[in-house]
Amino acid sequence: MLAWCITSIVLPIVGAILIPGVCAEGAPMVENIRFSNGDTWSGKGELEDGLIVNGKGIYKWANGDIFDGQMVDGMMHGEGKMTYKDGSEYSGGWFKAKRHGKGTFKGKEGDVYSGQFKDGVAHGKGIYKWANGETYDGELLDGMAHGEGRMTYKDGSQYVGEWLVGTRHGFGIYTSMWKFYQYKGGWSNDKRHGKGVKSYFWHFVECEEEWDHGKMRGVRTCRFLFLQTLVEDTWHYHYLCLDVVLWWMFRIHKELADVKATASWSRCNIEIEKLKHDERRDDDELVVRLDQDHIHCGICYEAFTSDMESTDQNSREKLPVLGSCGHYFCHGCIIRCRTMVGSNGAVGCPKCMKANQFVRGNPIHHRMLIDLLERALPVENLRRGQ
Repeated sequence: MLAWCITSIVLPIVGAILIPGVCAEGAPMVENIRFSNGDTWSGKGELEDGLIVNGKGIYKWANGDIFDGQMVDGMMHGEGKMTYKDGSEYSGGWFKAKRHGKGTFKGKEGDVYSGQFKDGVAHGKGIYKWANGETYDGELLDGMAHGEGRMTYKDGSQYVGEWLVGTRHGFGIYTSMWKFYQYKGGWSNDKRHGKGVKSYFWHFVECEEEWDHGKMRGVRTCRFLFLQTLVEDTWHYHYLCLDVVLWWMFRIHKELADVKATASWSRCNIEIEKLKHDERRDDDELVVRLDQDHIHCGICYEAFTSDMESTDQNSREKLPVLGSCGHYFCHGCIIRCRTMVGSNGAVGCPKCMKANQFVRGNPIHHRMLIDLLERALPVENLRRGQ
C-alpha cells in the first residue's frame, strides 16, 4: 500500500520535470517557440496544429506586427495590444481577431481615436482627435460620424448637432471662432438647408433665414437681442455697454436716413422755379431742379429715365420703381437682384433691409419722380436763365 501511494504521487511530478512539454493533464504547452514562417511566440500557451490556440503572451509576425495579449482558439481574443509595422497601435478589447469593445487606436500620423469598436471599426460612442487639431466627440457608424456629435475644427469653430454617414444632416448649430457668428437650423448633405436663425456679434443681431442646399433664398426678419439673458455666459457682461452703444448708433443712423428720404422732397432738395416769360413761351412754366441723389440709382449709380412709353428694353429698365418702404431704385437693378428674395418672388430693400418691398414682374413706378424728371432742365440752362 505504501509503495502504491509513493508511485502515484512521485511519478507524475518526475514526469513533468523530465518532460517539460507535457503538463500533468497531458496538454502540450509551449513558452518560447519559433515557427517555420518566421513568426515567434513568447509566453505560455497551448500549441495545436502549429498554432497557439490558448494562452497569454507576445506573438511577433515576420512582417513586423506585434501582439501582446490573450489568444483563444488561435485568434486574438480578450484584452491585448497590437503594434503594427507602420507605427500605429491599438490597445483594448478583441473578439475573434477583430477590434471589439472599448479601445484606443493611435495612427502613424498622430491621429487618436478612443471609444467603442465593433467588427474592427469605430462604432458607437467615441472621441476622434486628428493631428491637425480637429476633434469629434459623439456617435459613430462604421467609422463615420452618425447620430449626435460635436465637431471642433482647427480654426476654433464648432458644429453641434445631427450627422448622417459623415456629413452634417438634420438640425445643428454652427458657431464660428470667438462666437462672432452662429447659425442654428437645418442641414442637408453638409450644407445649410431649410429654416434657420443666423446671429452676429455675440447674438447682438439675429435674422431668420431660408436656405436651399447651401443657397440663401430669403430673410424673414431681423432683430436686436443685445439685452438677451446675460447669465448664459459671463463674458456677455463685458460686451453689454458696447452692445448698447452700437444699438443706439444704428437706431440714430436709421432714423436720420428715413427723415432725409422723407423730407428731401418737401424742403431743400427740390427747387421749383418759375421761368420768366419770353418770346418762345406763351404760358408760365414750372421747371424742377433735382440734385444728383434723386436722378441716379443708388445701386448702379446710373441716371434714371422718364419715358414711360418707350419700347426700348434698356430705357425701361432705367425707370425708377418705388418700394413699399419709400425707397426707390431702377427697375433693372431690382430684376437682377439675387439677395433678399422672398418665397413669393418679391425683393427686399437693399437700403433699409426690409423684406418683400419690390415686385419684379409688376413694378410700381415712381410716378412723382418720373414727372419731375420730365420737367427738369439741365443746371446749365437754369444758370443762363433759359
